[in-house]
Amino acid sequence: MQNLISAAAQAGEQFTDDELEQFAAQMRRDLLPLCFAVPGEGFIIDTADAKTRRSHINGHSLAEIQLRYPGAVLVPLAEYVEAKAQAQDAPGRWVPVTEDRFHEMLNVLPPAAWQGGAFLVGEASDHHAASGRPRFTCYRERGEEFAMYSRAMTHNEFVAQFGACEFYYNT
Repeated sequence: MQNLISAAAQAGEQFTDDELEQFAAQMRRDLLPLCFAVPGEGFIIDTADAKTRRSHINGHSLAEIQLRYPGAVLVPLAEYVEAKAQAQDAPGRWVPVTEDRFHEMLNVLPPAAWQGGAFLVGEASDHHAASGRPRFTCYRERGEEFAMYSRAMTHNEFVAQFGACEFYYNT
C-alpha cells in the first residue's frame, strides 16, 4: 500500500488525510484475512487462513482457540479494526488527577504537544486502529484543577480541543 502511495506522490498526486484513510480502509477490506478475537478486548489473538479457518501461528481451530480464550470468535480483520476504531473514537471525559500526577506525567518525557496548560504525554500509548495514527494520554491544567482525558487521543483531536500547536512526536 505504501508503495502505491509513494508512486502516486512521485507522479505529482496529492492526497488529503481523509483520502488516505479511505484508501487504507478499502485495502484492509480487500486484502486482510480473518482473525480470532474476543469482542470488547483490545487485541486480536491471531489471524486465520481464509480457506482452512485455522490460526496462522499454531494452526488452531476456533474450538481450540476458545479453550484458551473463552468467547473468542472468527471475524474478518477489517470488521475487527472498524469496531476497535469506533470504540477508540467514543467520547471521553476529563477525570480529576492530583497536581503531583500532572507534573509527574509532564516531566517523565518531553510532551508530544503542548498548548495552553494541556499536553500530550511524549510517548504514544497506542495507535488508532483504522488510521494508524499515534494516540497519547492527555492532561490539562485549569487554574487549580488538574485532569486527564479518559481515553487516548490523536494530535488532531488535541488540536480540535486546544488549538493549533507544534507536534513534537517523531512519527
